[in-house]
This record gives sequence, structure tokens and C-alpha cells, in this order.
Amino acid sequence: MNATVLAVTRAGIGVQLVSSKIAHGLVRNLGLDDVAAADGARVCITLSTNNEGRGCTTLEDLCVPPPGAPAGTCNVALYDTSIRCCPTSTAQLGGTTRSPPPRSPPPPPSPPTDCPPQPGYTLLPDTNWEGMPGWTGGQEDGGEAAHALCDADPACTHWNNWGYWITGPAKTYFEYGALCVYVKAGKEMFATKTTDYYCGYSTTAAAATYVTASDAPLAALMPPAAVSGRAGFILEQLYTSYLHGWSSNFTGPLHGGYAGGSGATSVDLADRRGGNKIVAVRTCCAGGSWGNGAQTVQFKTARGKVLYAGSSTVCSTPQEWVPVPVGYRFAGVRTQTKAGSSENYVHRIAFVVASIKPKTY
Repeated sequence: MNATVLAVTRAGIGVQLVSSKIAHGLVRNLGLDDVAAADGARVCITLSTNNEGRGCTTLEDLCVPPPGAPAGTCNVALYDTSIRCCPTSTAQLGGTTRSPPPRSPPPPPSPPTDCPPQPGYTLLPDTNWEGMPGWTGGQEDGGEAAHALCDADPACTHWNNWGYWITGPAKTYFEYGALCVYVKAGKEMFATKTTDYYCGYSTTAAAATYVTASDAPLAALMPPAAVSGRAGFILEQLYTSYLHGWSSNFTGPLHGGYAGGSGATSVDLADRRGGNKIVAVRTCCAGGSWGNGAQTVQFKTARGKVLYAGSSTVCSTPQEWVPVPVGYRFAGVRTQTKAGSSENYVHRIAFVVASIKPKTY
């Protein structure tokens, strides 16, 4: 832990870290009501992690330095009993200008939280929610109690393993370790649609050998970030990532997984507007070889440019372009493959679209 000394040079009863990275840090009721007593006073703030090992332990982590100032410099503002803010000044670790000690290597990432799936709910491990304005909710005595409440209350939309629950849609989701979030089926943020399958075989015998994976559950909760495909002659694997709160992406299920060693190509799906908007999508089928599997995914923009997740050169049997409906965006795929075998490439593929505007309910 580091004890940070902030020199107080003006009268006041509180000090505020104006340039905090996480929020405006506020220390109240310092008891410095007398001007003479306040001048030259020092405020010590101890920086440490919380019970989950998270938090800022240095001023370099806590504060964004003013322009031209070294790392570890914070903007500080004092205010009086009328809550009128005085001019800002700066403070550094220990009141000196020495360079901070070198940082220790970051700890290895924590393993994913073991969150058991629950029927009727989409699972989001290591995730928390931010409710829409006006949301209501509460906390029960543990996850089982919250689960039971949400099952019984038609208005309940989310619950987690710490016993919290809410009604109404979430505004966004963000990374939060050790938390298992469950979103009730039918109470997702976005409406989704899935096309029919392309490629592969639709016979009863073939269908019995396929394993299905779908991006629709995640597409209903988060905007898409990117889609990445690996392909040579056949689409070996594909996955879609989704915007997960403020600084990270949530990766959807792996489609395929064939170890062919081909290169991967990706298509950025975030913030596609105007001429860059994706207006249609299609695939190509292998024909009489490779089980008539899917070979690539092609995207057409409003300007007519074609983008590829997978091969940009192989297209044995091109399929029809599937238009993205007005008010929707491409948001993922649903696939069928032969998992756990030497044929675990993408055999059949369907396309998932999601509404651009959140649902209201």
C-alpha cells in the first residue's frame, strides 16, 4: 500500500482528486475550518485494493497527469463549507517530483469463474450489468433465492450468483470477476432473427451427426464487435466477438475448429454507418467435396465493397446474397459441424441479425 501526501495550501474542509481515472475521488470533513490552520496542512490517502484484489495502488494508476506533468501527478481541488470549488493545484506521491519506482509485472489473468448454466437463461460469466434509467431490483439471500424470485416474477429480467436481481432491460454489460449473470429468455436487449441454413446436407441422417452452435443469445444482449474466420478451401473455424462494456470484448462460441492451419481474416462490425454499413451477407459451398461445407463468409457494404471472414479467393458454389433487414445489423452466425471429429469444420451456416435499437418491454 502507498501513503499519498497531498499538501493543502488553501483553506477548505475537503480535497477532491479532479483527474481520477475511475471517478472524482472525494475526501470530506477534514475539519480544516480555520484558514490559518488549513494552510500547509497535509492530507494522507492510503491506496489499496479491495477484497477482490481490484483497485488503484499508485497515483500513476489513480490519476491522469495534467499536460506536461510526470506520471503520478494528480489535479487537486479544495472546497469550503459552501461547496464552492477553489482553483486546482497538483500533488505528487510523497510531495516530491521523483520518478515512481518501476512497476511489477502484472499478475496472470484469473481463470474464468465456474458459472453453471441454468435452463431458460443466457449465462454471462465474469460480467455485471448496468440497468436502464428507472430500473428496479434488489438483493436476496444468495443466488438460489434470486433465481427462485426471477422464475416466479414475470417482470424479473436478470439475476446473479450474489443474489441481485432487476426488472427491465440492461443498458450495457461489463467485465466483473467472480460474478455470474443470468438473463431471462425473452428479456434480452435486442430482437434477433436467424436465416435458414446454407451448405452441408439437410437429410435426416446428416442432421443426426451435426452439432449446433449459435451466436443469437449473445447477439440479443450486446452489439457485435468483429467476426473472424479461418479458411483454406473450407471454413475451418469462425467466431464473433461482442462489445462488452467499456474496454473489453466478449467472445462468442467457436464455430468449427478444424486444425487446418490456414490464415485468419476478420471484419470489424463496430460502428458501421453510411457507406460502410453491411447490407448483405452470403457464403459459398464446397459442392461435391468436404461434405458440401461452407467455405467463407462474404459481406457487402452499402458502397458495394466485399469483405471476407475466411477465404477471399475460394468460392466453389456461391450462394445468394441475404439482405440485412432495415433496422437490423449483422450480428453473428448459427452453424452445424461434426464436433470432436476430423470433420469439425463448418458444414452448415445460417446468419443472425439483431435490431439496432433496444427492445422496449
